[in-house]
Amino acid sequence: MKFVLWVAGVLLAVAGVNLAFDFETGGVWQLDPCDPQEIGTPEDTISSIYRIENGNIAERCFGPSDDDLFRAWGAMAQITTAEERAGLRSFAIFDGAFAAAYTQQLNLEATEFTIAVRRDVARSHGQSLRHVMAHEFAHMLTNHTSNVFSGEKVPTVDCLSDENRYGCAGWGNYLATWTYQFWPEQEVVRLEAEYRSSAEAARRCSEYSGFVTEYGATNPGEDFAETFAAFVLSSRTPASAQSRMNFMSSFPEIVAIRDRINAAGYNASDIYLEGCSR
Repeated sequence: MKFVLWVAGVLLAVAGVNLAFDFETGGVWQLDPCDPQEIGTPEDTISSIYRIENGNIAERCFGPSDDDLFRAWGAMAQITTAEERAGLRSFAIFDGAFAAAYTQQLNLEATEFTIAVRRDVARSHGQSLRHVMAHEFAHMLTNHTSNVFSGEKVPTVDCLSDENRYGCAGWGNYLATWTYQFWPEQEVVRLEAEYRSSAEAARRCSEYSGFVTEYGATNPGEDFAETFAAFVLSSRTPASAQSRMNFMSSFPEIVAIRDRINAAGYNASDIYLEGCSR
């Protein structure tokens, strides 16, 4: 599950997808949501892409028709509304050994996104698949430009969160408050060098309680996304994660998403997220 690095050289934090940056004009070209070379990664092979219009799946714009893609899209549609998906411009399926899914930012303004899902994940149990889709939706929530201070990057510790490398998460962004509340300053500083380290995630799990999964200990963005998915899907979590769950319940709009999913019968209450073994 990948997210965006920032402007000068750039991509999304897990793998090497570059935004084309014009150093003469200072402009960033928008990525083509239907070009597998632009939205993909070196580690995967995108096989099909569908365009998303007004939050709904539209015509195929790359590759053959794909039942697995439609299965993944169905899970996304079960837990989000068309209005909530308004920033999506395409939806893709890929094969490879990369992350379970990733959210690709398409423009500098962070108003347009692509979500890609790995094929075996698209074929997984419905509750597990919905967890992945909720996780990726959370990345969209925390990377939208309306919640991010644009401009030159400042040191991470001052920025509070480095998840969006196009600017610092502002106090209107869930992620800034989340990082301030749950991530010690020394851990935020360490993210400069080890933003996506699985070894660092394992270390944090051994030293801190509260994460709903070890993957969530990777960085604040993954921590928020994993907890958001657990909360809106009503998954069972360890008692040590209660303060994180309380954070989610303090936002009426997030509670409304959870209640809507519960009412529709699409929760993942059978899933128990074990957090970190200590």
